[in-house]
Amino acid sequence: MTKNPDADLFIDGKSYKSGTLLRIDSGTHIIRGKAYGTIEVEKEVRCIPNKLKLVRFDLPYTEDYEAHLKSLKKYKRKKKLVRYGPAIIFTVYAVYSFNQLSKLNDEADDNLRQAESFKRSYESSFWDTDLEENLKNYEFFKEEYDKNLEEIDKIHTQQLIGLGVTAGLTITGWYISSKWVEPTFTEGSALRHLQLSPVVSPNFNGIHLNYRF
Repeated sequence: MTKNPDADLFIDGKSYKSGTLLRIDSGTHIIRGKAYGTIEVEKEVRCIPNKLKLVRFDLPYTEDYEAHLKSLKKYKRKKKLVRYGPAIIFTVYAVYSFNQLSKLNDEADDNLRQAESFKRSYESSFWDTDLEENLKNYEFFKEEYDKNLEEIDKIHTQQLIGLGVTAGLTITGWYISSKWVEPTFTEGSALRHLQLSPVVSPNFNGIHLNYRF
């Protein structure tokens, strides 16, 4: 049984279908395995009469296929970043800005209560010193309250602008990334590993063959 249903298995050179029980003669047998993008692996197995033999071996990826998998992973990561990056960044900003709004609203409410309290005290004051002190406190907290409102309006504006920019970047990112072509892999022929080099020497003229396994 193989994890890859498309793997090719051979026993003594004959094709073997994975997942089926096979009865073979006792003795030594050669098992070969090969799958798409992997290096062919060969094992010598000795079978004993009336014994079930379980053979396990890994099929490592070829260097070219490993490079393809890295390229494919990089492609998918880049595509996700272009498509979802702006939304993720805006979400982080939105959480932060909403926390800021919550604090500003609490401060604004507190400053407003303080301003109204000193306003009432000012309106009911009799002495000049009390009038002046209460008026000063009222104006201070009223000014702080107005600053809070300005900051709140500023954050709301930034949120709207950020939302619009995020929507534009997301749409653009989806459009651009939809034009990208996903990396594909095609196994090269055996001849691609063959190198021919002319050799010229005083004693020999010919061609040097170099094969990379």
